[in-house]
Amino acid sequence: MLIRLDVNGNPNIGSLTVASNEVAFVGFAFSEEHARRLSEALGVEVIRAKIGGMSILGSICVARRGRAMVSNVAEDDELSLLREHLDVQVLDDRLNAVGNNVLLGDRAALINPNYSKETAKAIADILDVEVFQGTIGGLSIVGSAAVVNAHGLLCHPKSDAQEVATLREIFGVEVQYGTANFGSPLLGSAIVANDEGAATGTLTTGVELNRIETTLGLIK
Repeated sequence: MLIRLDVNGNPNIGSLTVASNEVAFVGFAFSEEHARRLSEALGVEVIRAKIGGMSILGSICVARRGRAMVSNVAEDDELSLLREHLDVQVLDDRLNAVGNNVLLGDRAALINPNYSKETAKAIADILDVEVFQGTIGGLSIVGSAAVVNAHGLLCHPKSDAQEVATLREIFGVEVQYGTANFGSPLLGSAIVANDEGAATGTLTTGVELNRIETTLGLIK
């Protein structure tokens, strides 16, 4: 299922939400209605949380296969709540907006090329995935520039042929170009997805919705 929603006028649902196939975390600004709709779309329980006192959970956290990695701004009490639902570890690095800098799939991750080799190894260990470094659409914020699930990957429309080929090889799924929120190329910021469903902003057009549904295998 694919739905459209915003939070207090903010359509960047991918920045505000992080989801795996087990659970989704949202900020406290999510209404009961929005939380219910998101739960139905993704097929998971929705938990209100914060990281570093902030609600931009999708920008500072990634989650997959029962594991999550969060920014080093997370407080102990916040981590305790997250750890009730997933195996959560902290990445200690100056590039701490991990959701913006890491594109995470089931078995592999593409990460910001500016991460050190030591940090790349730490990410691989925390998330139990093979890690690659590169760009999408020429951008190092690869988590913001694409969205991926087990069925497909939607990437920044200015991604070149080599980037697309690399994405196909890394994630083992079909890759398509796309936008959301009426032309935004920052798909990871505009969309939250797992293998069962997705949510995007209310500005997303019918044509964009169709591309998202088709690429991410959400048409039943």
